[in-house]
Amino acid sequence: MKHITTYEVAGKILIKEDCSQCLTEKEARELEQYIGSSKLDKKCIKWGRNSVTFINYVGYIQLTTVSIEILPKTQINSSNKEVEESRKMLVQMLYRTGSLKINVNDMSMNQMYKHNLLEMFGALFALKLEKELMKGLYMQYVQLEENLPVVKGNILFQKQIQNQATRVNRVHCQYEEFSAENQLNYILKSAIEKLMSNIKQLDTLKKLKRCFDYFDELAFSTITKVDFSKIHFNRLNKRFEPSFILARMILENMFSISSSGKDKSFSILFRMDELFEKYIANLLDTCIEHRVMSQHKKYKLMINEFNDREVYPLKPDIVVLHNDSEKLIIDTKWKFINGSKNRHGVKREDLFQMYAYLTRYEKVSTVILLYPHQQAIVKQSSEVLESWYLEETVEILQKQKIRVYSINLSSERRVIQDLQRIIEENLTKLL
Repeated sequence: MKHITTYEVAGKILIKEDCSQCLTEKEARELEQYIGSSKLDKKCIKWGRNSVTFINYVGYIQLTTVSIEILPKTQINSSNKEVEESRKMLVQMLYRTGSLKINVNDMSMNQMYKHNLLEMFGALFALKLEKELMKGLYMQYVQLEENLPVVKGNILFQKQIQNQATRVNRVHCQYEEFSAENQLNYILKSAIEKLMSNIKQLDTLKKLKRCFDYFDELAFSTITKVDFSKIHFNRLNKRFEPSFILARMILENMFSISSSGKDKSFSILFRMDELFEKYIANLLDTCIEHRVMSQHKKYKLMINEFNDREVYPLKPDIVVLHNDSEKLIIDTKWKFINGSKNRHGVKREDLFQMYAYLTRYEKVSTVILLYPHQQAIVKQSSEVLESWYLEETVEILQKQKIRVYSINLSSERRVIQDLQRIIEENLTKLL
């Protein structure tokens, strides 16, 4: 199968025959049909006359004859290892936001970054699951009902009365049995089966086959998206949680969108705007001493006078507090800005949104628009790119400001350094 690797926003996939990194007309039509029948945001897929570009989506799409890997453009300078580094950064972001539970610093991970995202997720799942299965399957007590020749557990008298006419020598019983037949194991087995039919790496396939053998006697069970919410972890099954998180991510995206089940297309996709926001919030929470709150909902801009309903609730991405008082707001924007453009290309509507925050968050000194750093930005990451203050605060010692920054996503260490510098400049020095 042909495999295409591209970058979100920065990469354009050409539609052209006889080209290893292009889509044929037939493949482009299949991709368009898949996008139409799935619930992908069509505004995030830009079709040109002979090309397609993904905006805001990263991940993996598999069609009948081609697979497409979409990576975030996190590296400032191109290099031979740019693809691997972008995969590594994506995994770091997924780990920090709770979408993956793995040791991202494990040396064995370095080999996995050489493979596409599906192969990488499959290898991670097989590695984590086999390690736990070698300690034993997860077993739990399950409640069963059955017509038995002898009494076992409790007799269900209402059903036993119905049985009397036809099953004289049987007793309808309800009992508990310590069994591997439980929802967690059904989900893990289903993920193994899905991966075995799509993974190409031989080492991963061998691991998956060994894992499958543990579940060999498990009866077939259809998994639906509702089943994932039924799983609750305790001290007995906690060790399977990392495998379950991967299984859920894989299965939720691999469910066929065709009611007949014949459609082999699937995707494992993540929205970069949501991922970037959660990633920054989680890192801030660990790397600064101040309290960090996400999706803050304390204030509303306006209330309807006649029915007291919220007209415009405010919900900044990140609020940084000092002594329980809101001091700094950060709104993340997964957009590419440019040093050669007016205001670095910051959208007017984004500035109005930041102004709305300052009007209600009276104790906040600065609102920050935070963007990913890239080559079109002349200044260094964590340097102020733009800064404005509110006219009505001109006589006040501490003016209320709207500022624009970018952070370097080439490594997590660099992200933390940039965030700490920004916080120090806009909050710590002012306290």
